[in-house]
Amino acid sequence: MKRALVLSLGLLLVFGFAAFAQGELTGSWNTTITINPAGEVPDTDLDPTNDFFQFDSELEITYSVGGWSFTSTTGVDSTGWAWQDFAVAGSFGAFDVSGGMILSPLGDDLAYPEWIWMDTGFTFGAVDIGIDFDLYERDIRLCLEMAATTGLVDISAELCFGDLPMHPLYGYPGDSDVGYPYAPYGPVAFGTGDNDECDLDWSGASITVDFPFCCADVSATLALDCDGFDEACFSVDGIVVANIPWFTLRAELCFILETKTLTLSPEFDFGADVCFDVYIEADDSSVDAPTYLYLPSIAIVGLGLECEIGGVSFSGVSYWGAAAYAPAPLYGTSYWEAYTIATTEDACCGPFDFDVTIFFDQGDFLFDVAAFKANFSYELGANFIFSMGLDYTAASGLTLWEIGFEILW
Repeated sequence: MKRALVLSLGLLLVFGFAAFAQGELTGSWNTTITINPAGEVPDTDLDPTNDFFQFDSELEITYSVGGWSFTSTTGVDSTGWAWQDFAVAGSFGAFDVSGGMILSPLGDDLAYPEWIWMDTGFTFGAVDIGIDFDLYERDIRLCLEMAATTGLVDISAELCFGDLPMHPLYGYPGDSDVGYPYAPYGPVAFGTGDNDECDLDWSGASITVDFPFCCADVSATLALDCDGFDEACFSVDGIVVANIPWFTLRAELCFILETKTLTLSPEFDFGADVCFDVYIEADDSSVDAPTYLYLPSIAIVGLGLECEIGGVSFSGVSYWGAAAYAPAPLYGTSYWEAYTIATTEDACCGPFDFDVTIFFDQGDFLFDVAAFKANFSYELGANFIFSMGLDYTAASGLTLWEIGFEILW
């Protein structure tokens, strides 16, 4: 029996190495250590953004063979083993298949809950068909999708079962475009719907048809839910107003069981910036007829300039508009002006890259230098990059020191 066991293990190793020889093994290891000298330890580990010491590490390994890829991603942070992600993608002839699983080793009370998803797509004649499946915390969701075109008319439909709730900011679990679970400490609302069973109750359906009508391209959508008819909407984009080329309208007419609404939405296109970036604010709020739609006042709320000289870029931006629309690097700060110098190619500094940003405040002093932010990286080899970042403010001194490295293979 022992000899048979040893022989079996030996054959397993031989076949394993043979399989690896036919494929390709790639991966990356990213690690960042952050020290916040002014930080305070919070009451909960769910929000360690103010911790004095933070540690984040992500190990990703992908094995590719025969047109298929198998990926394992492990996330470790200051709390320990935070999450584990398994993903697979490939095709069987006309069938494209992708799926995955997220596990939360330290429990569902963390920021990364568990779910399983699988998406399948294939083409049947001129029709594209998709099947999306999601399973999360005793909830389940299954959607059947279809899209087709005749050249002039486009039609798409979606039929859904299950009661998996959609997070208002991050979408459904498994959606490839929402960045989850990498959006930190946000998507903890999944699985909080009224239905707490793994079933496939009827959820809803929608049918959208895009077609030309007279001089306009019309989009018509019919929505059905558990109660039957929900609404039918007809929308037209790009309604041109004569002699105002930078202003167009979007109109949407919606019918529900007992009433209808006509919504007008202004759309502005001020064209491409030349030399200077000019930041303009204009109210694009929609109104429901018969409320008047007034053209708003147009305000210049910022100026920016960017140029490149010999592998080094210079950019400066001044912005005094709404903070929610502030451009980088001012977005998320209380400052109104910033200047950045950064490398853009090896012609400057070879394997050494850097960017330095100085922020200015609105005060009564001559320059009002308020903060300083710098990032440096050095490519020690083709597969190893060392990086470091510093944040300094005039009010608090050194507020952040970050050290990291990236290994690729």
